[in-house]
Amino acid sequence: MDVFMFETILAKTVAIFEAIPFSASTWFVLFILGFFVWLFMKAHKNVNSKVNWEDLIVDSKTNKVTPYKVGYLIGLIVGTWITIKLSDTGKLNFDIFGLYLSYLLGGAGWMAMVNKKQQNERNVQIDQPQEEPDSPPKKQSFAPPPPE
Repeated sequence: MDVFMFETILAKTVAIFEAIPFSASTWFVLFILGFFVWLFMKAHKNVNSKVNWEDLIVDSKTNKVTPYKVGYLIGLIVGTWITIKLSDTGKLNFDIFGLYLSYLLGGAGWMAMVNKKQQNERNVQIDQPQEEPDSPPKKQSFAPPPPE
């Protein structure tokens, strides 16, 4: 009975793979995604690990899911699949690969630049002396200075 069940499962698996013909690029992307899922699951189960699933899509400052992180993750997966598929068919050129690399590196670079700018703005606000609440606001004069 066990041999019959194994043969049935094997036959159905073969029928599924024949109905949905996966190319080498699709298998590669699925394998890499499966590997990352396994890796994150293993790290997530470890209590002492600093790796957390939520860090991929949750902003550390607001503790909310950000559309930027979700969109970047989806774009990364789809872009990798398209790049590998085009490479597999021999249609990948330098322009498309350059766009893929700029998306890959541009997202991380843009976020680093925005975070640095926000940090600098916070530092400037901290460094500026605070006005006394009882004093009237200072008026700006656009008149030229008096002659000496």
